[in-house]
Amino acid sequence: MSECSMSIDNKRKISADCLTVNPVEARLDVSSLCQLNCVLCPVAQRKGRSFVGRGLLPVADFIEFIDNNPTIKMIEIGNSGEVFLNPDLPAILKYANDKGVTIRIAEGANLNDAADEALEALVKYSVSLLRVSLDGATQETYQIYRVGGNLKKALKNIQRINDYKKRYRSKWPQLILQFIPFGHNEHEIKKIAVMARALGMDIYFKLNVFEGYHPLRDHAVLTEILGYSDKDSYLKKTGELYMRDICLQLWRAPQVNWDGRLLGCSANSSVNYAEYALGRAFAEQINNDHIQYARKMLMGIAPARADIPCVHCDSFADYKKYNRWFTPAEIREAMDRCPPQRLDNNEQ
Repeated sequence: MSECSMSIDNKRKISADCLTVNPVEARLDVSSLCQLNCVLCPVAQRKGRSFVGRGLLPVADFIEFIDNNPTIKMIEIGNSGEVFLNPDLPAILKYANDKGVTIRIAEGANLNDAADEALEALVKYSVSLLRVSLDGATQETYQIYRVGGNLKKALKNIQRINDYKKRYRSKWPQLILQFIPFGHNEHEIKKIAVMARALGMDIYFKLNVFEGYHPLRDHAVLTEILGYSDKDSYLKKTGELYMRDICLQLWRAPQVNWDGRLLGCSANSSVNYAEYALGRAFAEQINNDHIQYARKMLMGIAPARADIPCVHCDSFADYKKYNRWFTPAEIREAMDRCPPQRLDNNEQ
């Protein structure tokens, strides 16, 4: 019997119609604060700030969430801000580790400011993955996009993490260097790859999906490395829409804002699915009428509705354009997939 044909009462992950879920993953934004002003940030520069708000998830709320949701075994704690600005981060990581819950910071960190206690906690409490955004191999280039950022400080903190990994004889966290290729930094693509190896990091090239901002002038270098250089060439090569997996968060790992509001996915910056979804409320609210309707929209079995966040999203527009709706088989596969220990190429 397939996962989708098992009932939630039997502790399976998803219902027969793929509209209600009992996931093993969740996403809790522990900080929406950020000290940088990155040019294309959906929170800093576009409409998201007033919606997401500014704040921190207290460790008490994190503890309550874990204690009331024992089926959750992995939590992504990054999203709209810089996780290292939450002073409760070491306590959050310790509690998760004590309870056998794996933590990821795959949404990224700028790592410009981090307490030594927090850096040690990453290693001591076995955070599985940390993605660090470094869009330049020199300060001159780095600061063009990461406005207000200091490359030297970020590199110093990466080295401190590596020092702790040696001290604890640990391979965790896996370190990912994210580089968004633009026209202004494309000359440093090969240099950043060398830098990543020197720092013991895997390299991840995230495509610039905003065509109007510093587009690549020379696509050849990136195409040589990845086989594609933009959304169109990605679709042509893979047959898939870029970052499609983000929408699967509505089933696989629902996103909760720092203040407890249910966002559904990490890209939502327009409408809540619920006002509060922490603690015991999580299991109920991730299957409320609004989010179930969103799942129907993404499966192409219900018309778009103005009160559903998906209608404001470019990804949803692409699904309509290419008629690429989510199938039950794709959803089941995502729910059955073991929680990843590496960064998926379709993640935001």
